[in-house]
Amino acid sequence: MAENTFDKFSVFFTRDTVFLDGAAFPLGQFTTDVLNLDGEILTEIDRRIDDFMSAVWTLLQEKTDSAARSAQEQLNAVWDLIFDLPVYRNLRLDSEHNCGRYFLLTKRTTRRV
Repeated sequence: MAENTFDKFSVFFTRDTVFLDGAAFPLGQFTTDVLNLDGEILTEIDRRIDDFMSAVWTLLQEKTDSAARSAQEQLNAVWDLIFDLPVYRNLRLDSEHNCGRYFLLTKRTTRRV
């Protein structure tokens, strides 16, 4: 079985069925699910992305562990909503491990001044 990540996963289509992570869904199911989303969810995702980008800007300016932690927490808040969206909620993702990657990445690349 292929490994699924938030940005790379396989979907197989037949004439009337979609296969995602080994489960079958009627063709059009995910489109219908997205179209039926409450607009408030998308607004909240947008707000959380803005908060994350602000935290990243602070991180780039301060380059501290605290700023990196804040950016990671803001990114996790975005993922908390995205992982509940159609398609993602049907994937088995290793979100527990992936949610801490930003802090580890920045930890390795930041220098103390």
